[in-house]
This record gives sequence, structure tokens and C-alpha cells, in this order.
Amino acid sequence: YPYIEAYMIIAGKSKVPKLALNNGELLLPNKFIDSKNRTSVELDISFFIGLKIEKKLLNEAQNLKIKQISISPSRWRNYDGMCAISWRINKL
Repeated sequence: YPYIEAYMIIAGKSKVPKLALNNGELLLPNKFIDSKNRTSVELDISFFIGLKIEKKLLNEAQNLKIKQISISPSRWRNYDGMCAISWRINKL
């Protein structure tokens, strides 16, 4: 594949991802500060080693020769104390 595109969605109470993003516990572009934020974060696959990620997924990334990914905000919805945020993930 020239690049691999996938999406990650976080949905639930707004205060949970908002707090994690604001405290830097969730290292993703923050849509709560700027709803038009399209900033991209580039991460090496080695960043994910030791995190709570299935080893099978990391092995598959190695098999596909994925060394870096780019994560950027996609869709966003915040209403009545609930939110749904998605990020697009691409192979670099």
C-alpha cells in the first residue's frame, strides 16, 4: 500500500479525553483547545512498544515495514457532556 489509512475513535464523557489531552496523558492533537485543529503528530512504531497494545498489531506493523505513522484529528462532536473524536492514522 502507498500508505495505510485507519481511524481511531474515542467516544464517551467529554471530561475524560479533555482532561487526558490537556494534561498530556493522551499524546494526540487537542480538539478541545481548538476545534479546527488539524495538527499532525508523527510517531515511531517503537513509541508503542511497552504500551497496552496487542503484540499482534505491532508484529503486523513490522511485517508491513511500517516504521512511522502520522496521527491527525479528523471528525469531532461535543454535546451535552458527551463527545466523539476521531483521528486519522497514516503510514509514513
